[in-house]
Amino acid sequence: MIEILEVELADVSAAAVLRPVSGDWSAVSPATRRLELAAGTEWADRCRALGDLPVGSAVITDAGGLGAEFVIHVAIRSPEESVNARSVRRGVTNGLRRAEEWGITEVALPLMGTGPGNLEPDTACEAMDEALRSFAGASEEARVVVCCPDPFELETARRWWGDTAVPSASPVSPGPSVS
Repeated sequence: MIEILEVELADVSAAAVLRPVSGDWSAVSPATRRLELAAGTEWADRCRALGDLPVGSAVITDAGGLGAEFVIHVAIRSPEESVNARSVRRGVTNGLRRAEEWGITEVALPLMGTGPGNLEPDTACEAMDEALRSFAGASEEARVVVCCPDPFELETARRWWGDTAVPSASPVSPGPSVS
């Protein structure tokens, strides 16, 4: 199941949260910075101590002071590589693979790579679509929560995945056609 909620990532309850980061572990948006603050300074310091992440990689840590059990950090940019659809696709795919490897069936994430100077919400949805549908369709217990506190991102995500969509559902127009 894919759910679209008008909620901050730091406020959602899920087994794991996918957190988009830069290769140096820095937050890539105000929402992910708020998530970092909610998890705690000590937690953020422990994460950074793990060293730089290659773009497209994903690493699981505890969730610090968050309501989730785990955070899956997804590197979608670095000082050498800006956010692009390919880095988002690789990062989300690898992040959801880590969740599957750990037996995690419930994840929450924002639209990855959006914000000023980054990807448009439709581009982010397209980059994330295949991985989200695959994860959500892997079992009946699987649940993906896309957190969209921004009204424009919320509207865009709902066009792609509906208010609550099953994995086999096609995006609602005007999303792309599905062959």
